Amino acid sequence: MLNEKESMEMKSFAMIFFFIAFVVPLHLADDVVPLPYFHDVLFHSQRYLNMRSECFDTSTRRRNCRKICLPAFLILGIAKGGTSALFKFICKHPNVVCGKKELGTLSPDKALGKFPSCKLKHNDITGAMWRPAENTMQFLRQSQGGLKGILIFRKPDEWIYSAYNFWCHSLLEKHCSRGGWVTNTMNRSPEHFHSVLTEMCVNLTMRYMPAQCPLRAPYSYVKIYRKWATQLGKENLFVTTTERLFADGLGVLSDIFEFLQLSPFGNKSTFLEAVNVNSHKGVNALSDHDKGLGGTIKPMLPVSRRILQRKIDYYNFIKELSELTGLNLSEWW
Repeated sequence: MLNEKESMEMKSFAMIFFFIAFVVPLHLADDVVPLPYFHDVLFHSQRYLNMRSECFDTSTRRRNCRKICLPAFLILGIAKGGTSALFKFICKHPNVVCGKKELGTLSPDKALGKFPSCKLKHNDITGAMWRPAENTMQFLRQSQGGLKGILIFRKPDEWIYSAYNFWCHSLLEKHCSRGGWVTNTMNRSPEHFHSVLTEMCVNLTMRYMPAQCPLRAPYSYVKIYRKWATQLGKENLFVTTTERLFADGLGVLSDIFEFLQLSPFGNKSTFLEAVNVNSHKGVNALSDHDKGLGGTIKPMLPVSRRILQRKIDYYNFIKELSELTGLNLSEWW
């Protein structure tokens, strides 16, 4: 016979086994499709007919909303590049149903649960700012028969200046967590930016950011474009600029709706409303949409712009990206 200690150990083992074998799978079935079974579940689930979006009935795996719909488009821009305004304007279309904007690099089992699948009607589509892994991107592209990507670039010198105004840095603030926002905007000004640029960032280039420089390195737009053009195909990638979006909202959105095979929608006033620049991060102010992104902050000094553009080899940068994308970026930059 087992002694008391051995009996307790056997009971503990039995409870752990029961929890792993039965409780955990039931919990997973409530909310998400377990990642290892993601592709298999969708391929073997009943597909909803008469839906423009590719949607599946996953009732065998989920107990709440049984429908999972794949996104028709992904916003592939960068932070401080106008992605929030772009997403907001795209979602104004009556056949675009949106949920959470930013899904980051969430795995598919978690990300797909964020899309408002149960709200989609037969002619609706959905999308978000999501950067899935390459194998998931390939699956989405094959399933949707042409997943669309919308890529928005901001003038690189303006992006650096905007990042300086909105993100804190440990070299400029005593208390700054990684990715934190400026809490005291009095510490930011065109004159202060100029001193940072000329005194702390002497060796700054497009490809090199010195450790003692508190400015953020600009993203490699060329690499970003090549990555998404390769994964999605150039024909499934729409590229625009932040500056064009804020100067001609109706024109940009009309082109995007056509790209997404949606009916025309809106007029000039539809995309000229006030945009909240930052409701809870840094500057708390409203900027009229047609005044451009960052309209609540003072512009960079002309001399600072010249120095910065020289450091990042601005005109060769524009030339290379224009040739790659087929856009005349000098028209907007």
